Amino acid sequence: MKVSELIRAGMAEIETHGWCQNLLRNEQGQLCLEGSLVSALNGQFLNPKEYDLGQYDTERFIERHSLMMEARTALSQRVLLDGLAYGSAVSFNDKDGTSQEDVLLLMKTVAEELESEGK
Repeated sequence: MKVSELIRAGMAEIETHGWCQNLLRNEQGQLCLEGSLVSALNGQFLNPKEYDLGQYDTERFIERHSLMMEARTALSQRVLLDGLAYGSAVSFNDKDGTSQEDVLLLMKTVAEELESEGK
């Protein structure tokens, strides 16, 4: 999976389940920006200590964790470059006045930039 594919999969998660702020997933199943990426990865970027290491695929963990970090970095860089928020994509998602449409536009813009770079 490419980073742009992960971001697009995150967009699909928000479009399917809805969007929220301040939580990865709320009680209604809505997702924040980061929660949508986690959901797209089926939560598999989480700490491998939480899993039975005898059956845990460490290589897959590293691959998915790297994808997650690359996506977070690309999204946060765009937030900073565009002056949308101070800090990160998470702070933009949770900022007063940010809407689902704003988050999806950010994700679409970054996915398109990454696709143009073959990422």
